[in-house]
Amino acid sequence: MTVRTKILAISGVLLLLFAAVLVGSVIMQKRSSARRATIIDIYLPLAGAIADLDVATYEYELVIQRLLRRPEPAPVTIERSRRTLDQAKRRIHEDFSRSTETVERAIADPRTEDDDRLVLARAQRSLFYFNRLEAPFFALGEEVMAAYAAGRLAEARTLSLRFQQFEEAFGADLAEVRKELVALAKASTEHLHEQQARFLRMNVVLFVIAVILGLGLSAAGAKRLVQALWRIVEGAKAIEAGNLQVTVPVTTRDEIGQLAQAFNRMAEELRTKERIKNTFGKYVDPRVVAQLIDTSKDDMDQAERCIATVLFSDLEGFTKMSEQLTATTMVKLLNRYFTVFADQIRTHNGILEKYIGDAAVAFWSPPFSTGDDHAASACLAALAHRDAVAALRSELSQILGLRRNIPELTVRIGIATGEAVVGTVGAPTAKSFACIGDVTNLASRLEGVNKIYGTKVILVEETHHLAQAVIETRELDTIVVVGKTEPVRIFELLGRVDGVDASTLEVTKLYLEGLASYRKQDWEGAERRFTECLKLRSDDGPARLLRDRSAAFRAAPPPPDWDGAWRLTEK
Repeated sequence: MTVRTKILAISGVLLLLFAAVLVGSVIMQKRSSARRATIIDIYLPLAGAIADLDVATYEYELVIQRLLRRPEPAPVTIERSRRTLDQAKRRIHEDFSRSTETVERAIADPRTEDDDRLVLARAQRSLFYFNRLEAPFFALGEEVMAAYAAGRLAEARTLSLRFQQFEEAFGADLAEVRKELVALAKASTEHLHEQQARFLRMNVVLFVIAVILGLGLSAAGAKRLVQALWRIVEGAKAIEAGNLQVTVPVTTRDEIGQLAQAFNRMAEELRTKERIKNTFGKYVDPRVVAQLIDTSKDDMDQAERCIATVLFSDLEGFTKMSEQLTATTMVKLLNRYFTVFADQIRTHNGILEKYIGDAAVAFWSPPFSTGDDHAASACLAALAHRDAVAALRSELSQILGLRRNIPELTVRIGIATGEAVVGTVGAPTAKSFACIGDVTNLASRLEGVNKIYGTKVILVEETHHLAQAVIETRELDTIVVVGKTEPVRIFELLGRVDGVDASTLEVTKLYLEGLASYRKQDWEGAERRFTECLKLRSDDGPARLLRDRSAAFRAAPPPPDWDGAWRLTEK
């Protein structure tokens, strides 16, 4: 008999035993659930409603008694007391309705036991009697309030003495009904606990029987099987801990031996893939490497068309900065900067595509980003990168070896979302994994547009639309980039949602008002709003640009067919 046959036989017996245990548990659980549902759906809500009814009737009378203690009726006090009484009246009426409905539903419920149905029938009769007292009880309250409001204080106090006739019903009698219902709920709960304890003991007994029988059947051949399996388990743990050099000795030719051989082949394949990933993961994103070395794919030249978000980043004034640095220092600075960039891109599930001098390109697309999260992830990565570069400035003195004239390190970012082709491209001997399409060119153009508007991060309308739930933005303008004819709306990325200070939001509000006037060709209104922005923040580049543009249009208006878009003449 092979190991597989033995295991199947033992498993079959155990499955039959556990199936019996499971069926018994289901039947027992069904009974317990019915009892629990009766307690939760009927007994406890009914007891609570009657308790609330007791409190509400007492509060109704208490409000009147407190009012009668005042020597002089005050209109404000009377009106406030009337509102309180109306609320108590509605509450009492709702409690009566809810209690009556619950009792009727409980009596008609087939899950209710006969003994419980007798208690509920008594409660139903009591509620019917109490419900008949509701109208005269409220009528007496109205009489007392009318006499008090008319200034007949003595008459009102005399009338209030008639509340005593209701105290027995709404006091002791109602409390007795509540006690019966609470006792009923308690008894049902105790019965449920006893039933569950009995079910638990039965399940334990059945489980112990199944375990003993299973151990007895497997005792003869378990030792050798377990030892062989434990060697494989220990090898798996070693691989999980990162030790890929482990091998398992093959001592038999049965299924366990075949499993050990398969494990050794798997370990060898993991070692090979790990060497490839460690080597090429420094040049290409490890996720891309894992996809490319997947042996289940025969064709490595795979690409697909999808909606992607591309981020283009560049250091402002790096060319001029590099002229003052040695080659070693420049490379050291770039390596530190690109480390910061790569960390933020990979933290936010992006793919770092390539470096172009001091610029870098990253993208977000399936299968590395799910759903429409690619735009939000790109925006959050841009904010994190911007903040990381700001923190990097404190290290420049050490990196560059300078104590004076330390250059300012500022990053400009363009983000665009649109259709692209993502996959491997290149010659048979030199390939790369890239995101190709107009969206990449647009992101590059937007990075340069930052120079014109004096901003740090610009994104297009599609990106704004997909990521607006997690970011705060400001619409800047409508532009036509070089090489394009269709205008695009551009936005400045300000920060995370709820993470932008109030002064920035105020500037944004004024700017949007000015932008609306600008598009209506109300040049004076636009210039006035942009000037107000600059009063709040003198270094606001977009406001300064559109203020000067509005002043120029006021002196020389655009042609009649002007569509509000600004056409750029340089990249």
